[in-house]
Amino acid sequence: MSPRSSLAALLVVTCCALPLAAQVRDRTPSPRTDPYTRGDPAACAKAGIVGTGPFAIDARVSSADIDRLLGHESLLWLETTRFRIGAELPALPWRGLESRERRALEAELARLRTVVPIGSRTPRELEPWLRMHLLAQRCESLYARFAAGLADLPPKPAASARNLGAARLTRDASPAAKGEGPYLGKSQKFVVLILRTRVELARVSAEFFGQACALPRRHDLGLEEGMLFLTALDCDPSLAREGALHAHLVHNLVHALAESYRGHLFATPNWWRIGFAHAEVRRIDPRCVNFDRELEQRPDARVELEWDAIAAGLARHGGARPFAESGRWFDFAPYRFHDHVLAWSRVEFLIAREPTRALGEARFLRFMAQAKAPDLAPGSSDETAILAMQSGALLEVYGYASDAEFDAAWRAWAGRRR
Repeated sequence: MSPRSSLAALLVVTCCALPLAAQVRDRTPSPRTDPYTRGDPAACAKAGIVGTGPFAIDARVSSADIDRLLGHESLLWLETTRFRIGAELPALPWRGLESRERRALEAELARLRTVVPIGSRTPRELEPWLRMHLLAQRCESLYARFAAGLADLPPKPAASARNLGAARLTRDASPAAKGEGPYLGKSQKFVVLILRTRVELARVSAEFFGQACALPRRHDLGLEEGMLFLTALDCDPSLAREGALHAHLVHNLVHALAESYRGHLFATPNWWRIGFAHAEVRRIDPRCVNFDRELEQRPDARVELEWDAIAAGLARHGGARPFAESGRWFDFAPYRFHDHVLAWSRVEFLIAREPTRALGEARFLRFMAQAKAPDLAPGSSDETAILAMQSGALLEVYGYASDAEFDAAWRAWAGRRR
C-alpha cells in the first residue's frame, strides 16, 4: 500500500506519485508586500516569517509557477518556520461574523498581537493579509502541539525480523527515506494552498500535481519533499465562514501531520487519525464536521451535533461496529457516519484516561508514535506487521492486551456519557 495512495479531505482526496525534477523553475520577484511586517527582517523574525515568496513548493514547482498559471495577484504567499502557505482570502467584515466566531477570533488576535503589529483595536474587517497571519498562526500552533507531544519520545525502535520479514530498509537509505526528516519525518516543509474556486483548483492540480481534481486533496509530494493540502473556498458553501475554514484546515493538517510523522512511508489504520481530527474540529466548532471519503463515494451530509449521545447509544445497545473490524481499516471507503462517531469517541476515551487533556493528548501521541514504528520499506503493504505494531502500541501505552479488551473498556466509558 503506497504512502501516496488516496488520503481523503472534506469531500475527496486523491494522490498520485510524482516524478521529481532536478530544479525549481526560474522565479520572478513578487510585488505583494505584507503591510504588517513590510519585509523588515526584525519584524519578520519576531513573527516567525521566513518570507512572502516566491519559494519552492517542491523540486519542480514554485509559487511563481502557480502565479503565472492563474494570471492574477490575489494569491498571497507566506513562508513560516514549518509551512509554505498560499491563499486567496477575501476580506470579511467584523460585524458580519457570528458572535461565536468573534469570541474565538478575539483570543486568536490577542495571541497574534504579541508577535505581529496588527494594532490594538478590534479590526473593522479581517482583510486578506490579516487572515494570512491567522492562517499561519493556526498552522504553526497545531504543528507545535504535535512536536511538543513527540519531543521526548525515544528514537524509532530497530526493526525485528519477526515482524518485518524482508521489507526492512537498507542502512544507507537517506534520512527522508527512513522517516527521519526534520519536519516530523518529512524532508521539506508542509504546504497549504487555498484557492478561490474549484476551477482554479482543477487547473493547478492538473498542471502541477498529476491529476485534475476539483475537490480538496492532501498530496504527498515525494520522499524527499513535503506534504501538500490543496483546497478551494467554493468546495463547500460553509468555507465562506472563518470558523468553518479554520476547522477545514485543522482537520486536514491533523491527517497530514500524523501521516508524515516518522515518514509517510506506508499506510496505517486510519481510525486514530480520523478520531483525532474530529476531536480537534469539534473543539473549534462541532457544526463544522469534515468527512473523509473516496472519490467515487457520495459525501455524508449528516450534521448531528450530539456525538456523545450517539456514541453512548451505540455502546449501550450493541450498535457499535467492533474495533476488531473498523480498527483494521486502512482506507476511507468503509466509513459511514456512525464509524466516524466511533473513531472520535474511542480517541476521546483514550485521551480522557489522563487527568488533563494535555496529558491525555501527549499519551495519545506516544501511542501514535509506537503505531508508526515499523521500519518498513516505502510503499510496503505488509498489513500484518503494521497491525501487529498497532496492537503492541495499545498494549504498551494503554495496557490493552486485545481489541476486545479495548472495546469493553471503551463501551463502559462511553455508555455512561450523555
